[in-house]
Amino acid sequence: MQKQEKQKEQRKILYIITKSSWGGAQRYVYDLAEHFNEKNGVSVAFGKNEFGGDNIFENKLQEKNIRSIELKEIERDIKILGDIKGFFALIKLLRKEKPDIVHLNSSKIGGLGALAARISRIEKIIFTTHGLPFLEKRDFIAHNAVKIFSLLTVALSTNTICVSKCEYRKLTKYKLFRKKIHKIYNGIKKPDFLSREQARTELAEKFNIPIKDDTYIIGSIAELTHTKGLMKFLKKLRKRKNKGRKFMYIHFGTGELADKLREKTHKLELTKNVFWLGFVPNASKYLKALDLFTLPSRKEGLPYVLLEAKMAGIKIKANKVGGVAEILDNPVSEFKISKMLEKTGKIYKS
Repeated sequence: MQKQEKQKEQRKILYIITKSSWGGAQRYVYDLAEHFNEKNGVSVAFGKNEFGGDNIFENKLQEKNIRSIELKEIERDIKILGDIKGFFALIKLLRKEKPDIVHLNSSKIGGLGALAARISRIEKIIFTTHGLPFLEKRDFIAHNAVKIFSLLTVALSTNTICVSKCEYRKLTKYKLFRKKIHKIYNGIKKPDFLSREQARTELAEKFNIPIKDDTYIIGSIAELTHTKGLMKFLKKLRKRKNKGRKFMYIHFGTGELADKLREKTHKLELTKNVFWLGFVPNASKYLKALDLFTLPSRKEGLPYVLLEAKMAGIKIKANKVGGVAEILDNPVSEFKISKMLEKTGKIYKS
């Protein structure tokens, strides 16, 4: 009996995620790995770092003595030959590690990983969807191809976790999957917010930003990827400037679009208005410095940053995608800073 209890306590858990950059999905994996690492054998595998820079995700795992494994064959973009290599690399990893539980995160690794885990005879295969890809605006062929791939991932997994009611409702429409689909919201601890004055003072001094008492600050915390809608958002900020409205936009976060966004900022002559700070540890502590928090995303699960912004008690405007409407309320017909999101959904404010 004691031996059986000991075996249950010493489960081997392998988390796998596509990208090694730092974003909401990586934070989710990091939080779970940290929590379960004390009583279980936890490892985290991730795709190669394709965009250079600091290995933030890997470094944070190592700080907590969580074993990390880089899968250089796994890439973010879809490439037939590369994905075949990645698939066999996953099978090799699973057969070597022989985990009791495989927890897959993100769409691409979900599909490849679930099939690889089935072939490797892994008993528990958990998939967490951080925003269903077929809910994005796509052409007919791409939409249906992505939808089929997503449903196959759910079919191959033993359990699927939805972080929002929006995703849960979409997937439970399929009776075949209902028993294996679960809605579990992201949980967070309340950040140690700096006061408005402290946050503005520290931002000005630490990052050399010319903030004055009457400066109207718009800001966001997000990975610099296409799904965050930032390229179009910059154009709307330019229109705001052209109308003579004084403002400053501060962005916390890094990603593959970092260089392109800085180039676009320069091209639109917004260098005195827009500040890209890159990855900032505990960036949420600065939220009270903002007059308005924005999230112009095309796809979301249940954004940690919106939960934190709501806790900070600041004004929020975000696109109604994924679980955003489950955090915010009061729909408005127009996003006064940016109308570029009208095609992808209503805008919600708080």
